[in-house]
Amino acid sequence: MLGGCSRFHAPSPEALYNTAEQARRQGELSTALERTAQGLKLCARLHEAAWAPKLHLLRTEILLMQNRASDARPLIENPPPGIQQCDELKARLAMDQAELRRQSGQPDEARKLFTQARDLAVQAGARGLLARIELKRGELLADFDEADATFRRALDIARSQRDDYLAAGAQGDMGYIRLARFRYDDAIPWLEAADRAAQNIPSKFVHEKCLGNLGWCYFRLGQLDRALDLYAKAERIAAETGLAGDQQRWLGNIGSIYLARKVFDQAVSYYLRAHDIAQRVGDRTYVATWLNNITRVHIDQAHWDEAEESGRRALEAVERAPDAKWVEVYTRLNSGFIAAAVSRPSEAQADFRHAIRLAESEHQPNVAWQAHSGLAALYQSQKHLAAAGKEYAAAMDLLDREWLALGRDESKITFRAYLASVYQDYVDFLSRQNQKERALEVAESSRARLLAQQLEGGSGLPHFRATEAVQLARATNTALLSYWLAPERSYVWAVTAKGVSQFVLPGDSRINTLVEQHRRAIEGLQDPLSAGSTAARELYQTLMVPVEQLVHSAGQVIIVPDGSLHALNFETLVVDGTRPHYWIEDATVALAPSLAILRAKRPMPARGPRLLVVGDPLPADPVFPPLPHLKAEIRTIAADFPVTDRAVYTGAQAYAEHFREAGPGAFSAIHFAAHASANDESPLNSAIILSPHGGKYKLYVSDVAGLHLEPDVVTISACRSAGAKAYSGEGLIGFAWAFLEAGAHNVVAGIWNVDDAAAPLLMQEFYKGWRAHGNSALALRNAKLKVMRSGGAFRKPYYWGPFEIFTRQATRSAMDLAWRNNSR
Repeated sequence: MLGGCSRFHAPSPEALYNTAEQARRQGELSTALERTAQGLKLCARLHEAAWAPKLHLLRTEILLMQNRASDARPLIENPPPGIQQCDELKARLAMDQAELRRQSGQPDEARKLFTQARDLAVQAGARGLLARIELKRGELLADFDEADATFRRALDIARSQRDDYLAAGAQGDMGYIRLARFRYDDAIPWLEAADRAAQNIPSKFVHEKCLGNLGWCYFRLGQLDRALDLYAKAERIAAETGLAGDQQRWLGNIGSIYLARKVFDQAVSYYLRAHDIAQRVGDRTYVATWLNNITRVHIDQAHWDEAEESGRRALEAVERAPDAKWVEVYTRLNSGFIAAAVSRPSEAQADFRHAIRLAESEHQPNVAWQAHSGLAALYQSQKHLAAAGKEYAAAMDLLDREWLALGRDESKITFRAYLASVYQDYVDFLSRQNQKERALEVAESSRARLLAQQLEGGSGLPHFRATEAVQLARATNTALLSYWLAPERSYVWAVTAKGVSQFVLPGDSRINTLVEQHRRAIEGLQDPLSAGSTAARELYQTLMVPVEQLVHSAGQVIIVPDGSLHALNFETLVVDGTRPHYWIEDATVALAPSLAILRAKRPMPARGPRLLVVGDPLPADPVFPPLPHLKAEIRTIAADFPVTDRAVYTGAQAYAEHFREAGPGAFSAIHFAAHASANDESPLNSAIILSPHGGKYKLYVSDVAGLHLEPDVVTISACRSAGAKAYSGEGLIGFAWAFLEAGAHNVVAGIWNVDDAAAPLLMQEFYKGWRAHGNSALALRNAKLKVMRSGGAFRKPYYWGPFEIFTRQATRSAMDLAWRNNSR
């Protein structure tokens, strides 16, 4: 019987080389090593001389990618004889020798060998190899412009060769050098482009590096959740592909996120894992880095004996690590904090000064401002107050310059969140010196910077003067309240016609607890007035009693909240006495992101009010079901406006592009009635959910911020439309912030869930009042009182309290005060 069979064709050395190279580029390094081993054995068996040197070099390069310098060294020191017969192979060997020197802590030798490799590649006409060498050589160049030019040349070569892998690597390196120069904002687009290319190839190797470097950018910009997710993904890929050097970096950076969050046990755990890997692969620079970070954990916990021990070990590691000045910067900074804490002031001063000098030479502004701040605290403890003030000012100046250098709005929003402590320390220092006006100026100048910058139309820092705020309060009979929450002592400033007053409040943890208790009570449909809520009363005692007499006679109160107070409606606080009542009965209240953006209200134009309504859209997503009362809300609002003075888009017409096409700048009131989606991770991507059109159904915060409008009032009748996340400095980011930036004078938006049944009555009363007298804050207050006094369930704050008015205008007070008294 005959049977069919097929001949087995063993792969050739060339095929094994190509398979190994493809696996290397894709980050499948174990597979790549296996194929090179097979290829070398086959070459030995076949006495193949042409491919053996190439396989030898490829195996060397894979080991170096894995930071296995000790395994790569014998291959580099004993190259096959065929290498010397080919200029391209000689260039590759020189490149590998340079990389070995770099990993062995010999950067000067590495630079010389990379230059030699480059010249050999040019001589051989090997443009693809030249691009590889330029990428490696550029990483060691100290001059940013020279490195940038080197990477751009490599990118041009890669594109001309249609080599997507090398092009992605070049884009990643362009991002990395910007990251290394603390230009995180500029680095992100390059790294994102490289990552997209890496995923298309696909290349785990490039993808992993992009994820980790993007994680560092977002971490330094204060977006900790996003950074943690990126680091975790990068670490998993690094572990899978055997990239130990990268794995220890991402583990250590995860530790830094936990340190920033003050989860100290987790921070130390990740730092130790990173330290052990760095020690195993012989990376002395990173051994010192993770010891520095462990020292910082002990400093933050005030464990001074442990801090001194790990700091000593870090300094020893730094001294053994060549070219590690950038690490020594942190070692000296830590030494300064330790010496200051254990009463060695002269040593502390010397260490802080040393850290500042190193930070300047190594371009480490994040260390420099910390060292200046540490010196300020040291001088403050010694009662050298003038010197302390100068050091705080120096720290502020550094931070201001870094903020101005940022280009992306998202980065400017998150920047101060990571650096809140230095602002808190400076404000506290000024307050303790009874410099209340200057303390207020520092606090307010740090708030809503991006918003103020956009409104002013400039590129510099917005400035706030306490004297101007007093003039505004006097001209409008408005009381301005600015809150500032900090761990040890919080503050409130009251600015009235008589001047600036300042009061000390409890630390933020106590206030945060009360705010959370009050929020749970309201969302649980309790009535704090009748239920005897202690949180509602204690918050009033804590936040309002100190300023009660100052705001009593004001026609309007404008509040600048901070931290957890962004989630608090002050109107819902309970005023005790012979007749307990909600504070809304005592005051017309508005919120402002900062006192710096407030201006006196200008007279309304002679033309009558015009209304644009977009709402009651078609269902676009099952997550956002139809809201049954939207039709009634829109109908009752529109009915008060003549047909010629209103434009109403509902159903299929209520889509995002239609809003822009309607010419919203021609309307004095804009009203949205729909679902909203709050994005906690990326607030600029929060959205109003409208009708599907052209494959889209969302109007994003970022879309609104780019518009140029000037309506008197914009209302977003939707849950949590004011914003989902408050950032230290910029404040609550959402549609209230975006429409103020676009030019709206006032924005009505929700800070918690909006009840669909209560909204029509409230909005009808709001617009009726606004049409009558043009005062948005007073109109909203009176509408809330109408709903509250309508009886039944609507008396509870959950139904009338979600909407707040955000403003950039202080209203003249004479008529306001009369209306306020008449409404009682």
